[in-house]
Amino acid sequence: CNLNDFWAVVSKWWQKLDKRVILALAGIMVVATFFRFYRLQDIPIEMTSDHAEKILDVQDVLDGKRPIFFRRNTGRELFQFYLTAGIIRLTGLPNSHLALKVGTAIFGLVAIPFTFLLGRFLYGSLVGLLAAFFLAISHWHVAITRVGLRFPFTAAFVTPVLFFLLRALRHNKRNDWLLAGLFLGVGLHTYTTMRMAPILCAVLIYIKILMDGIRKLNKKPVEGVNSWSGAFWKNGALMLSFTLLWLLPLIRYMVDDPQGVWIRSLSRAQPESSSTLTELTVQFLENIKNVLLMFNYRGDVVHINTIPYEPVLGLFSGALFLLGLAYLIWRLLGDKDHRSLIMLVSLLFLLLPSILSLAYPNENPSVVRTGGAIPVVMIIVAIPLATILLRLQSSQY
Repeated sequence: CNLNDFWAVVSKWWQKLDKRVILALAGIMVVATFFRFYRLQDIPIEMTSDHAEKILDVQDVLDGKRPIFFRRNTGRELFQFYLTAGIIRLTGLPNSHLALKVGTAIFGLVAIPFTFLLGRFLYGSLVGLLAAFFLAISHWHVAITRVGLRFPFTAAFVTPVLFFLLRALRHNKRNDWLLAGLFLGVGLHTYTTMRMAPILCAVLIYIKILMDGIRKLNKKPVEGVNSWSGAFWKNGALMLSFTLLWLLPLIRYMVDDPQGVWIRSLSRAQPESSSTLTELTVQFLENIKNVLLMFNYRGDVVHINTIPYEPVLGLFSGALFLLGLAYLIWRLLGDKDHRSLIMLVSLLFLLLPSILSLAYPNENPSVVRTGGAIPVVMIIVAIPLATILLRLQSSQY
């Protein structure tokens, strides 16, 4: 009986789907797979010292060691090493550069369907499909997924976190809260830049509570679920608890070795002690300017991760991004559109890991530390194009 009920739910769900959208998304995934796996063994062909250190860490796992945190090379979270060891066991690949690249290329694909879901949730299926397509062919994303380092994991985990959290804020369904906590907790074991995600989640929840409070004071109806209800706080506490549950091993390690866990982040964010507040403020603003220029004018200088100084967006997508930003700001200021606020806040916080490189400003903008922002950027790119296409379609009738 339970099995019959399960298949009845699956059948009902399948009937509701737009088959054209499914076919389009499947085609996008085929294109994305080609871009990430074609001649993966040859491009890029050279390893760096970081790759060599990672291969040693993977070998530790293959030899039976089970670290919670890998202290070698100023410290790394565990996810990539166990993932690569699993791929080696399953495929018979040698412990090599290619094994590292296969794992990151796979997770380069994970971000694409979640980008579609996030874009569809906020702006409809057309925006979701266009954002997924731009992500599939994005040089920015393709390059960092083929390198074989941890860079694509942030986008692969922060996108489902945003999707399920925003669903939870709208509908207050417990499963959405728990799935957001799951992806957040596991994601914090992947790459240092993922540590910005809990702060972003807290800010988005705070914005929801604040907006609901303002509406209640003005005696206006609350949009979606009421965040001032007991059920909302209860489910929010469940998300926090579930995140902490998945994070317990890293928290336990951090108690014993806090420097090992935080040295990479702090070494970039902590400038010299002689720096004044004015100097830090000027450098922070300069970093913001430089990270904004990377979209259309001047990008990362690190040749290992990208083409030095090349902007991360092309001519067409760069123009759409500027239009998308203008649209979001216009909607926010004019209509108090909450979606625009969500997009702009998410973009800012996901760019912060690069902006906060105050000690090494030459490392900003960084295509890898801003990697979590890529799906959000692609949704912003998709918004004006989808708007134009929909207007053209409506004008034909």
